[in-house]
Amino acid sequence: MQTLIINPNTSIIALKDEDLTTDKWTNIKVIQFQDKHDHGSGFDESIWERNRDFLREILLPRTLTSLFLEGHTDTSLIGLPDSLTSLRIDDDSTSWNRPIAPGILPPNLKRMIFADSFNQQIAANSLPSTLKFVSFGTDFNQPLHNLPASVIKLHLSSRNDHPIGTKQLVALFHREDLAFTPGEVFSDLTKLHMWAVHENEQLPLITSSRFPKLKQLYIGNPLEDGHEPIDLSMLPSTLTDLIVTTNRPITAFPTGLVKLNLHHSNPLVQITTLPQSLQSLVLIEYQHELDLSELTSLTSLSMNAIGHLPHINQLPLHILRAMYTSSFDDIIHYGFINIDTIMSKVSKFKKHVVQLAIP
Repeated sequence: MQTLIINPNTSIIALKDEDLTTDKWTNIKVIQFQDKHDHGSGFDESIWERNRDFLREILLPRTLTSLFLEGHTDTSLIGLPDSLTSLRIDDDSTSWNRPIAPGILPPNLKRMIFADSFNQQIAANSLPSTLKFVSFGTDFNQPLHNLPASVIKLHLSSRNDHPIGTKQLVALFHREDLAFTPGEVFSDLTKLHMWAVHENEQLPLITSSRFPKLKQLYIGNPLEDGHEPIDLSMLPSTLTDLIVTTNRPITAFPTGLVKLNLHHSNPLVQITTLPQSLQSLVLIEYQHELDLSELTSLTSLSMNAIGHLPHINQLPLHILRAMYTSSFDDIIHYGFINIDTIMSKVSKFKKHVVQLAIP
């Protein structure tokens, strides 16, 4: 797939002298309009008006499938080719905030990423029924009841505080407090990312009855206030992948977890229990010793900026993959010196780790 990058004024002038009927140009699938390094007016309305026919007939061919508008642009989306399946207005854009009328967007569009500055109501039938993925920027705070039923992946910004009731979703990403339409069941949702969670508001809503197919849950910056223990065992029983950031003690995890990514930096709090079903464990900033020898299913262990590396006797005997750490000196300091001992315990070790662990 060939990509063409266009800057305002200079690139357009040069392209007008090209023979755009050759294979070099007719095979273009992606066009990226880029002006963030220019010092002029960028892709404002005057640029599009002066070059309207040229851009639409030559640079927006009927074979175009992906269009990326980057930088400061304030143009309408009228006249985009029907072949377009992906449209992105870059997050760097600070000027694009136009309403979208029904019929404006290409009828085969599957992926749409809006600029951070976009904050318009979504009118009925303004987004095509083929749309699968929608990402709204930081300024967007509008109701979502007119999203097409075809949308299965949704990204929302921190400012959006409207309840989510798009029950056909498979993946939902939200950067702040997340509210759900009361009583709504998300029967197909498998991936949920929440950047802020309040124990008494959001956590009780994440249950098996509401999310019967949930597999992956990310809860970032949750429950930072207070020191009360957190019980996560009430999360959906289908959960296999949990990513959590907290400084509070966790008394219980969901049973059946396969992957756990735990960011926990409170030196006063110690984790006393981990699910024995774990196959992959990531520890970030954890400050206490941790005996992992009982995790008999563990095959992947990753640690970063932790206070105490486990002793070799605190690791499962069958672990299949080397640890990644932020300091190879720590490996040597905590007894990982004898390479024969390491290799007898670990059946597969990353080559660069082995080399740096030799005293």
